[in-house]
Amino acid sequence: MSEGARAAGPLVMKFGGTSVNDAEAVRRLAAIVRAHLDRRPVVVVSALSKVTDELSALARDAGEGADAASLAGRVGALLDRHAREGEALLHGEVLDRLREALDAARAQLTSLLGVMAAHPGTRRPLRDEVLSWGERLDGALWEGRTDDLAYVCRNFTCAAPVTTPAAAETLLTTPGERQNML
Repeated sequence: MSEGARAAGPLVMKFGGTSVNDAEAVRRLAAIVRAHLDRRPVVVVSALSKVTDELSALARDAGEGADAASLAGRVGALLDRHAREGEALLHGEVLDRLREALDAARAQLTSLLGVMAAHPGTRRPLRDEVLSWGERLDGALWEGRTDDLAYVCRNFTCAAPVTTPAAAETLLTTPGERQNML
């Protein structure tokens, strides 16, 4: 890496919407990222195209007391889409980890929507948590190393706010990575 690239810091690349629509779109983004590896890219991905819309509709419908079976079916369809894209992108242990993450997401998201359906007054405070699942699921598609993408990502889901740059640096890097940042 050139000294200029190191001095400039990492390149933050944000992708969302139709640019992360499906496996083919993710492959195109991977090529863009690979072309900038000398800039130490940090990739931020939004939910797959239309996932936030569906999560918003799920939260609305749950808040209006929708039937739990209907909500669970829609969650299943959403997660099945992520599974199909993952199967087109990943293999081996990385795909197994995605499947485990999707199984956990199915239980957690269905439970969350069930609480909202049973207690409609919780819609507003829980809506953001439901919407966060789009990025959480998409991050799982990028996490891990795949032969055709040829780079490693880590999926960070924030559990608490970070109040200082030093705290963020500690959370997001290993000691060796911090040294390389300097």
